[in-house]
Amino acid sequence: MRPTANQKFFIVGGAGFIGSHFTDHLLGAGGAAAVTLYDNFTSGREWHHAHHAGDARLRVVRGNVEDTEALVRAMEGHDVVIHLASNPDIARAAREPTIDFFQGTALTASVVEAMRRTSARRILYASGSGVYGDLGTVEAAEDLGPMLPVSTYGASKLAGENLIGSYAYMFGLSGCAFRFGNVVGPRQTHGVGFDFARRLLDARAKNESSDAPIVLKILGDGKQSKSYVHITDIVRAVHSAGHLIGNHTDTHPVLLFQTPQRVLAELTACSAALEDVLGQPVRYFRPPHGARRSDVLHSARALGMAPVMWNAMGYDWEPDTIPAKIEASLESGVRRNRRRGHGSNLLLHDGGQAGIGQDRSATVEAVARLVPKILGEGGRFVTVDEWNV
Repeated sequence: MRPTANQKFFIVGGAGFIGSHFTDHLLGAGGAAAVTLYDNFTSGREWHHAHHAGDARLRVVRGNVEDTEALVRAMEGHDVVIHLASNPDIARAAREPTIDFFQGTALTASVVEAMRRTSARRILYASGSGVYGDLGTVEAAEDLGPMLPVSTYGASKLAGENLIGSYAYMFGLSGCAFRFGNVVGPRQTHGVGFDFARRLLDARAKNESSDAPIVLKILGDGKQSKSYVHITDIVRAVHSAGHLIGNHTDTHPVLLFQTPQRVLAELTACSAALEDVLGQPVRYFRPPHGARRSDVLHSARALGMAPVMWNAMGYDWEPDTIPAKIEASLESGVRRNRRRGHGSNLLLHDGGQAGIGQDRSATVEAVARLVPKILGEGGRFVTVDEWNV
């Protein structure tokens, strides 16, 4: 089972270059239950998805994203939204500066508002590297800040990220923003790579009857470099983010309250998502707090995963927790295990009751205090393989 199996996907701007590849994946290896493409076809193309015309799981809706009421009607009944719609002509903003607001920020506002009013709870958003601004030769990390976009396109994408974050906080949605930069691949209809190929073909056509070398206009001294990413890598990255499983998130059911059949389905989907990213089978499973019951462990073992049991926790998901409290709880568990002749596997968190990516500085500080203390008393780290012997 794939992580997208039995899920219904709604692709905003789905008839475009990137959207067509998501459609291929979701209706192919992804095994999605349904895929709806919502597009006004100003830059999308019918031929991008024509080869799926016989697939009953595909539905194409022609409409404008800014029409929130129409978007709500089309989106109802879906699980995950992939939001790709925006102004495709970045250079146009130099002549029409407002286009990135109306064909960018406003569209994202309409999408998240439609999600608030429908069944869709997770959004995968096509942001852009323009959110970082002009960095010169600085290599941008994901957590670089402050982000100071220098184009209306970058500003629009950053505003979209913040709209998604605010809706997630206020209305229980969840999402990921992907800062694409210079995506290339089959079916491309615009972009740097497409423009280069077009100029090359135009130059060849002009010199078709001549033995003279082809001449292209070069910007700068010709020594510049630029990063590109292939569409298949984009699809794989976004696909792996479409599925979350855990005990402290609203994006998927709490394992503690699910039937054994549902537990098996969730673990199968999650392990498949990880396998797609890692390129190898998942060997271990650490059950979430509250879900260490026998049928959960049995399902994990049936999938070839060895359970790795935690036996000390810091309660670091509790509101207003402080480093000293987390440290004291973890240390108590470690010393209890030591008295019993056992090692300690610490339960720590990078998420909370409503989603991932929350502030975990208190956890980091507590562990930074505790580890030197334990190591100073003769403790040592071991691999998971050693732990599970």
